[in-house]
Amino acid sequence: MFNENKIKPTLMSKLIIPLLGLASLFSFTYSTEYSLFFLIILYVIFFVRNQGPVLLFALFSFTSITPFLLEAIQIKTTFYNQYYGGLYYDNVFFCYLLFLIIFLARIDGLNINLNHILNHYKKRDVYLKLCVIIQIFILLFGKTGETILTSNYGQINTTGFSGFLGFSINEYYLIFLVITLFIYKPNKYIHLLNILFILKNVLYGGRVEALQVLFAYSIFLKINFKSVKNLLISFITIIGFQVIGSIRSTGLSLELIITAISDISIFELGFFQGATSTFSEVIYSSSVMQGIINDNLISQSLRLEMVTQHFFSYIFPYSFLNEKADISLFSQSISMAGGGGLPSAYFYFIGGLPFVVVGSFIYVYIFRKMHKSQNYMYNALGILMLITAPRWLLYNHITFIKSSFYLFIIMYLFYKIKVKLKKNKKVSPIK
Repeated sequence: MFNENKIKPTLMSKLIIPLLGLASLFSFTYSTEYSLFFLIILYVIFFVRNQGPVLLFALFSFTSITPFLLEAIQIKTTFYNQYYGGLYYDNVFFCYLLFLIIFLARIDGLNINLNHILNHYKKRDVYLKLCVIIQIFILLFGKTGETILTSNYGQINTTGFSGFLGFSINEYYLIFLVITLFIYKPNKYIHLLNILFILKNVLYGGRVEALQVLFAYSIFLKINFKSVKNLLISFITIIGFQVIGSIRSTGLSLELIITAISDISIFELGFFQGATSTFSEVIYSSSVMQGIINDNLISQSLRLEMVTQHFFSYIFPYSFLNEKADISLFSQSISMAGGGGLPSAYFYFIGGLPFVVVGSFIYVYIFRKMHKSQNYMYNALGILMLITAPRWLLYNHITFIKSSFYLFIIMYLFYKIKVKLKKNKKVSPIK
């Protein structure tokens, strides 16, 4: 368990991470390898200086740069070619580097105190029961199709309830998890429900959803990520989920996996599957998004239309908008890619390098504001932003805003209803 005592930063400690960030940025013009070297040192210093939940973001974001590390030593990490490597990847790396440095420098020393949110509501009332019922519904109908135990693994059904409002209702589970796990005092049945959700999602290929629930529990249990043992377990878990992602994309069954392991070492399987899984595909997809802008493959009017639609998707489901709202998906119609995208790639598509800087500062400002607030509602939004990092950092950055927006609406409605009921109780009946 980590110590919740506040970190008291000195002038030197306030300067060291920004200085390492600047060193990484300036060395980029000479060599990507030098830039990565300073970035790794930055991460090491960050882990030494910080504690608690902020290390979750640092750990996951560090793991996400592994394809750049492999690219630096001439190991190709994707099957796509058109926008792979060279200046395309340099552009993606520099923008992502900017985003990471701004984010890490601004959350350095940030103390995430859970006292304002944990067990805020002591009584298990009807609102908690309603949230649990919704979680059970999502558990049952959120993801259907073929599992890892069948030869058609990877074929996920997204119709019917599973595709409610145009995207998987699995995405809603974490919104209610924040309420039932943090705001209310959970019992053993809620923990069991979350365990079942993890197991089902792993079986059906939803490793990101499962990983996010594990992130939530690491915060809830106040796991100390400074422990080498916990850090190693976390790193292996993240890589393990990437291997599951690779297995899903290639449609391997359990029988074929056992056969593969009997032919090659587990280390080789884990390494190569991990190296060519989610992180690599997302980085290549980011290269496509930035590349089609640099190569002038779309007109300014089309770009403006896509950006406008994209901003609407911060609140509305994609099914309410046209196909141009999903920048990553639309980019695949120009050049094949695996999907997803880094926040910096979306920012670059929206407004070039200046917006990468502006967008990064806006996001980290919101993140800090939520965690530094004394209001439990804002703290809950901050927790959701933290545990959904695997989603908004690698797939679609709008999750950072959209999920929080939905959670705020639910909590605010609960709050207003509770306040109104309390006022009605205080009014004496007319005799």
